[in-house]
Amino acid sequence: DVLNAVDGGGRDKAVEYASRDPWESLRLSLYLQEKLDEVPMGEESNYTLLDHFWEIEEPFTRVLYRMERRGVMIDTSYLEDIAPGISKRVSDIERSFNAAAGSPINLRSPKQLTELFFNGLGVRPTKWGKPSKTTGKKNPSCDKEVVGAWSGGDIAFWDGQEDIDPADCEEERELVQELASSLGDHRKLSKFLSTYVVGLEKWADENFRVHPTLNQSVTVTGRLSCGDPNLQNIPRKENDHFKIRDAFIADGGNILYVADYAQLEMRLMAHFSRDANMIKSILDGTDLHGFTVAEMNMGFSYADVVSAKKVKDSGGQLTPHQANALRTRSAAKAVGFGLIYGIGEVKLGMQLGMPIVMRQGRDGKLRPSCPEAAKTTRGYFGVFPGVQDFIKDTHRACRDMEYVQTYLGRYRRLPTISSGNRMLASQARRQSVNSIIQGSAADVARLAMIKCEFDPDLEAAGVEQLLQVHDELIFEMPDHKDIRRDARKRIQEHMEHPFEEELMVPLPADGSFAVAWGNAH
Repeated sequence: DVLNAVDGGGRDKAVEYASRDPWESLRLSLYLQEKLDEVPMGEESNYTLLDHFWEIEEPFTRVLYRMERRGVMIDTSYLEDIAPGISKRVSDIERSFNAAAGSPINLRSPKQLTELFFNGLGVRPTKWGKPSKTTGKKNPSCDKEVVGAWSGGDIAFWDGQEDIDPADCEEERELVQELASSLGDHRKLSKFLSTYVVGLEKWADENFRVHPTLNQSVTVTGRLSCGDPNLQNIPRKENDHFKIRDAFIADGGNILYVADYAQLEMRLMAHFSRDANMIKSILDGTDLHGFTVAEMNMGFSYADVVSAKKVKDSGGQLTPHQANALRTRSAAKAVGFGLIYGIGEVKLGMQLGMPIVMRQGRDGKLRPSCPEAAKTTRGYFGVFPGVQDFIKDTHRACRDMEYVQTYLGRYRRLPTISSGNRMLASQARRQSVNSIIQGSAADVARLAMIKCEFDPDLEAAGVEQLLQVHDELIFEMPDHKDIRRDARKRIQEHMEHPFEEELMVPLPADGSFAVAWGNAH
């Protein structure tokens, strides 16, 4: 009656809209279901994308719904205790940066950084930002990618017109590399402080629990994404220098169980590549990266690497020889994961601290290159030829079909692999391999989480799934020895056997109990 009195017929319009809203939503749903049912997954044409949706994606939505509402408890007093130390470190970096630069610089000011690096020190720009609102001109960029390249030594100088011979600017190169490294550290710590120390307290509810938003359809690989706050960016334990994980705790009378997959991506690579050496190494229980070091003749035996790793894991003092063995293991590990992530030789060389040189391309332009990284990659393929064949076969198949599929058959369409634009085609080639491995890792996590969430025994015992970060699943449960024993066994079973058929290599997953996430081993 009120709506009718306002504009004569408003009620009828409101009723029509309210009726059409669910009706059109239903029509859209039915249309999309028809389309999904037309897309086969795998070799069995009778199993479609619609079946996948109802059997996996829809249950997984319910898993995330329940996890979001549970949240995870944080220790706000702990965050308040560590904040001053991080703030002091940020201030120390600012002082040392200004001392090296020779003048006070606001490290949060793009304008002042631009003036320092490009005008003051003569660094040649490699990337440009958005046009200025006042002048319309684009300013050279000092973003994360650019600063990271400078930190790795990828720096060129010019006089505004032509490049300067590198031999004539060695001092400037060292200074820029030092400043870039400090700037990168400053940005990481500042973001860490604002996001995970000060920021987490703002997200906590009246029960000191944080409820992040979990989304299953944001990342292109299918990996779970997290926001408000983003807990996916919490550093791994080995890189958690300020022990932020210690702030995530169990509620009174409860305990956390943190279960982690062991080398999930590399095991999936072994399965897909069918590489005999990689499979044998895994099945024999050897340290895969130590095996790689020994087989690539990188200067250390397998025994050297393993003994050094044991000393480090136990908290012992490393000898120079052992420290070098572990650095070599890290290099072998970086190559393996670099192939999965599709990084090029220059980025790999920067990660490994190898010299970057400028070489002239066919078009006459100078481009960075890293011959040492390329040689290391060739050595890796010499040990694991099946990996090289898998990568080549994936590129070839993707060019033919313009898509790849994960273990469960989820699609990643990559039509630009056939593009005449060399950069777009190269990017699609890298994404094709990464999408299969990372996408299949997402398949593993999805199925494991669904099985754990809807396990009646776990539910009856009060076991609740809280978070998935990287390859870790975090649960909270009553701190009772029988519950802990049974829950650990059930969770491990679900995580290690997500698929109906077993892979060519096992997917070991184990964990530990702790009151705080950071204390889990």
